[in-house]
Amino acid sequence: MFQLIQRLRGNSPLLLPVVAALLVILGVIIILYPPVLVWIVGVGFILAGVAALAGTFMTA
Repeated sequence: MFQLIQRLRGNSPLLLPVVAALLVILGVIIILYPPVLVWIVGVGFILAGVAALAGTFMTA
């Protein structure tokens, strides 16, 4: 997590607060409407799988 923060801070001084605000908004939405958590986890797994496949093909 700290590597992500350092990477975001290095790219743009505005990017880190924007990502932080989006995470807070997402957290509030999950608290107010818990079923959306299932969709977010599902999309996260799909994106992680695509990233793993892309990483595999890039190194091959």
